Amino acid sequence: MERLKTIDKRYPAIKYFVLFFVYLMLVNTTYVAEFKPWNISVVTLSYHMTDYKLGFTSTFIIGEIYHLLFKKVNPQQVAIYESVILIALFVITSIVLAKIVSSYKEKTDRKYLAIFFIFFLTGPCSFSIFVTQLGMIDIYIVIFALAGLLCLKNKYLKFGIPFICILLLLVHLSTLFTAIFLLWLLLLYLIADTYDKKQKKTYIVILIVSIIVTGGFVVYLSLTSTSNLTYDLEGFVKEFHRRYQENGCEELYYDMYHRERFYDDYVVNGKNWKQAYPIEYFMPKLADKIPGFIASPLAYLLSEIKYNIKMFTLLDVFLALLIVVFLITLPMIIFFLKLWIRLFKATDNKLKRFVYLLMMASLFLPTTIGMLFSIDSNRWAVFAILINFSAYLFIVKKEEIAKNLAVSMLSKIKPQYLIAYLVASALFVPHPYFFSFSALS
Repeated sequence: MERLKTIDKRYPAIKYFVLFFVYLMLVNTTYVAEFKPWNISVVTLSYHMTDYKLGFTSTFIIGEIYHLLFKKVNPQQVAIYESVILIALFVITSIVLAKIVSSYKEKTDRKYLAIFFIFFLTGPCSFSIFVTQLGMIDIYIVIFALAGLLCLKNKYLKFGIPFICILLLLVHLSTLFTAIFLLWLLLLYLIADTYDKKQKKTYIVILIVSIIVTGGFVVYLSLTSTSNLTYDLEGFVKEFHRRYQENGCEELYYDMYHRERFYDDYVVNGKNWKQAYPIEYFMPKLADKIPGFIASPLAYLLSEIKYNIKMFTLLDVFLALLIVVFLITLPMIIFFLKLWIRLFKATDNKLKRFVYLLMMASLFLPTTIGMLFSIDSNRWAVFAILINFSAYLFIVKKEEIAKNLAVSMLSKIKPQYLIAYLVASALFVPHPYFFSFSALS
């Protein structure tokens, strides 16, 4: 017992690491039991079937990394591989949170910060989404974003931020509105918070280079998303079929994406293509009204928005899910709004004020964009919270208000209410068909 007390005094972070890691593992057993993620989904499997032999475009990096490590692609191996990545993410997250909590001397500060971090680790806007559908692109976005945050904290690695932005775009172009947006905001914050002129200029150069590189790469990927592919549409689908056969997954191939919402939308050359994953790379060629993505990018974007609005009216389950996710996440949204407003009022630095305004917008921007371009808007809601929580971790040691607000708000709430909220969040199953308006009516 005395030895444990000695370890606790010398290495206080260990206790908190164990707390956060064990909590993460336990709270996510709810989702494991419900979704059985070891039964890897065909969506996830498809990402791992791709590589740069098929062409150079967004999302293929996931399969490329996998193929560097393994030759075969089968559901069981992918499930183990992705489980290891997820647990590694849990470990890294627990280490970061434990270091922050243990850095405070006051027991009260440690106690309430630990509770606040547990709030974040619970519920539909935390890591549960990675458990419900193991191996989706979201986890790679978080990993590369985390790498970016660590780079910002390092004297030399911060020059790698433009490269991190490229990696994020290779995972998905939507990262421009989530993880890349976060990195740019934090660079702006560092510019505003740094008084050393040489250091300030360094951050300004990194930000400008990142914006130029990111903008150029977005344009490149947008204009060449189809032309960079090795095959035409029919050849692409045949190659996918061959890869499924080669890996003994042909049955899964025939089950791939047979969803009603795809039936009328993917008709090319008189054929109805139901395999959505290969098809998405040929989207610019699918609508007869659009002469081509390069010729009319605005028309293409407007058609995507129109399509997704239509799907929201047809698939009430996604709207129901978004509403429930919003209600459960409301305490976190209120906290972050209060935080950025207080920080905004507490400073006269105009650039910092601009950063705090953008942080307020980031609570709603990803989800709003997600509703326009994707029916999986609950995934975008996750990134809205992740952006704000990451920013909080980044500034908490620099801004006393950030720590004090968490302590003061949580200390006023009765323990039974805190427990009830955590239980409700932990038991919520973030699946679109679990909360359907039609099912509830």
